[in-house]
Amino acid sequence: MGAANYQLVQKGVVQWEDVVTRSGIKPFWEVVQKHRLSVTDMTKAGIPRSQAERTLARLNSPEQLALQQQHKAIYDKLISLGMTPE
Repeated sequence: MGAANYQLVQKGVVQWEDVVTRSGIKPFWEVVQKHRLSVTDMTKAGIPRSQAERTLARLNSPEQLALQQQHKAIYDKLISLGMTPE
């Protein structure tokens, strides 16, 4: 687990299970995305402002937003075909 994720766990912003899963350790940006953390949330937990801003910039980049739209379209198609989220 990286220092930034560890800091979020130590400060109680996220739970251990939010970072460490059966399939591995989630990257910091993924934890931030899942929990919709703001720069303020991250800096209050001790994450340097520059790192928090870079992480959010990555999550809000045109490439990332396009990828999220593609994932949602695939997900919606699978649901329409009768698959369940489990």
